[in-house]
Amino acid sequence: MSFYIQGWLYVVIGAFAIGIGGFFTTKGWNLLNNHEQKKALIKAVVREMGLNDWELKHHVLFTRIDEETLKSRLLYPKLHTSSLSTIQRSALFDLSNSKDDKFLTIVRDYESCVNNFNARLQVSNNLVTSEKNITVVAKHRRHLVQSNGFKKMLKEHDKVLQFFQNNYLWAFAK
Repeated sequence: MSFYIQGWLYVVIGAFAIGIGGFFTTKGWNLLNNHEQKKALIKAVVREMGLNDWELKHHVLFTRIDEETLKSRLLYPKLHTSSLSTIQRSALFDLSNSKDDKFLTIVRDYESCVNNFNARLQVSNNLVTSEKNITVVAKHRRHLVQSNGFKKMLKEHDKVLQFFQNNYLWAFAK
């Protein structure tokens, strides 16, 4: 009978060891998966900022303020914020972690700045589609591009881009 008890004891100990191994394996995979998801979200924000960077620094309505361009019926582009919103709603970032908290604060402030700027662009776009007198549109556009709001947007964008380059350089790799 002692062989019988000893055999079952080995079975129980083996099952227990397999259970513990399974627990640690699952925990490890979850940590690895969370890390990869966090990296993917940061890469998405960097890509979105790249699109915004191109729009702000290359779109004809932001770069040329000659009368012909300002009087055109082109519309301003809407700057992107979907990844910025997604990353703030993600449970992968821990507010009690100072690095994550700083990151989320910078993302939130940037998104707020982009949303405010998009609202200004939308006013201008509405004016383009409704105003008969194109001179009024040109005057509004000149004011928009030369305003403190545009300068603030560029400054905030460059500051956040610099933050990402200093802290998440790997996210810029193609």
